[in-house]
Order: sequence, then C-alpha cells, then structure tokens
Amino acid sequence: MIVLSAELQAQPGCEQELETLLRTLINPVRKEVGTIAYSLSRAREISGRFFFYEKYRDQEAFDHHMASPYLKAVLDKAGPLLAEAPRLMVCEEIDSISAGHSEDRYYLIESQFRKPFEEFGEAVPRHRQWLQRFYDEGVMLCSGPKADRTGGVMLGRARDDAALQVFLADDPYRKEGLAEYRLTEFVAAKKSRQLE
Repeated sequence: MIVLSAELQAQPGCEQELETLLRTLINPVRKEVGTIAYSLSRAREISGRFFFYEKYRDQEAFDHHMASPYLKAVLDKAGPLLAEAPRLMVCEEIDSISAGHSEDRYYLIESQFRKPFEEFGEAVPRHRQWLQRFYDEGVMLCSGPKADRTGGVMLGRARDDAALQVFLADDPYRKEGLAEYRLTEFVAAKKSRQLE
C-alpha cells in the first residue's frame, strides 16, 4: 500500500473558496478502483489549513490518480488560493486498522458467456489474476462458474454502482467480448462478522 499525506494552507480570505474546490475531488476519486482511502480534513486550531489522507493499492493506482485530469485541474485552480506550496509526504504502509466496509453496498454480479468456455484459452488466467486483485482489496467476496458453464456468479461490495462498473470494465472477459454482466444490488440485512 502507498500512503500520501498532503497539507495545504489557504491564503487569508480564501479559506472557503479553497475548501469548496478541494471537495470537488471526492466524487471523481470515488470511482478510482485502486484508491483504498481518500479523506479531506480541516484543522480545528489553524484557520484555512487542510489535510488529505490518501491510500492506494499499488504504484500503478497512485500514478493513475496523480496523472488524472481532475486532480491537475484542481491544483491549477488552487495555486492562487494557497499561501505556500502544498506539503506532501509519500509513505509505504506498515500496519493499520480500518473501520471496515460498513458503508459499502452489496451486489450479485452475474455473467453470461458469449462463447463456449472451452474457447476462452489464455483469457482464463488473466481473468483470475484480475479477480485476485479485488479479493485482496475486499471488493470481491466469492465467485465461480455456473454449474452449466454458461456464465459465472460473483458476490461483491463497493461504494456504489459506478465504482463497481469501473472495476468490471477492466475484466479480460469483458474487454475481449467473452462475457456480459448484470448487476443486482441487494440489502445485506444480516451478514457474517468477517464482512464488517
């Protein structure tokens, strides 16, 4: 995991304008599959001082965020509002605790194969490698083929439909036209402690 902390100090009189601008990052970042945590905070005792705490799955996810057009646009607009250059620190996570996935939504994800499974060839190991990334992140809870091998079923969780669609768009089966997906959101009225 890669962790980034960023500290920004507003020019006197620009505090609210800077806060409003920084808050516009939250929704687009919410759709980044490789972003594990992204938090904006305001200092209680220092007027106009803001902090970002960010956590990324790996270097690729970090680079993707840093190169995003919405981040560049916000930084360009923030320049005149800042009293000084942002203070950044990039770290590698050693250990942590987490509040878990209490706000996630749960989804039944069904795939329908568009070709016989026997013709999938090298797409199968690539699909499994893609899938493992999201088991590691806690997005995917279980998965497997239907008994008749006409498709598959996955049980997953995400912040919203958009985040899950971004995740599914990178599946080799979908990218190569081998499968199509249907999402069904459901309310997890009762669940194992391991899912908290």
